[in-house]
Amino acid sequence: MLIAEPKAIIGDSLLQMLGALNPDTRTHVIRDGVYEVPHFGSSHFLQDYYECCDDLLDNEGEHLSSYGVVDYPEQLFEKASVIEDSPRKFVTCFTRMTRESQPKEGGWRWHKWGPYLGDKEPRCEYLTDEPDISEVFCYHIYEQKEGKK
Repeated sequence: MLIAEPKAIIGDSLLQMLGALNPDTRTHVIRDGVYEVPHFGSSHFLQDYYECCDDLLDNEGEHLSSYGVVDYPEQLFEKASVIEDSPRKFVTCFTRMTRESQPKEGGWRWHKWGPYLGDKEPRCEYLTDEPDISEVFCYHIYEQKEGKK
């Protein structure tokens, strides 16, 4: 199940600096347990949570990586309803990456951010070079450690 987590919203100076690379430096609550953040987390982000959930399966019975890329946030839940249906407690964070915000050369690359669960067909190494993909969301699934609130 997805749970509300105020710690996902509270600003952190290090994460704010990292988020400065993103045009929007605010955290947005999409709904309980689903946050759009301007950063990619760090080792001290959501310390009461596991960063890896290696035993999760998607709707097709395949291994679900605890991090990856989707076309839009709700796509993760469409492909892996276990995050909402399980009695285990999860928080998900999404970081928007736009082609428009990328440098002319280099920038965000597909292979660095986990499996792509989207419906489009990436054809280039860098997002800036993709002719048909204007934005993606990097996701991270966090599971609350037992006994934490």
